[in-house]
Amino acid sequence: MLNIFRLMAHHPKSLPAFLQWYPTLREGPLDIKLRQLAYVKASRVNRCTY
Repeated sequence: MLNIFRLMAHHPKSLPAFLQWYPTLREGPLDIKLRQLAYVKASRVNRCTY
């Protein structure tokens, strides 16, 4: 389970906003390889595991 979904389980009020925003993230203008690179880079910058 992704950590974001675990977070939503503890903060259900944030779920509607997340569900509205998430498709924008997945369907944005970036190509899939560049998008994955951005995920990894953001994770490393924030010292998160990916």
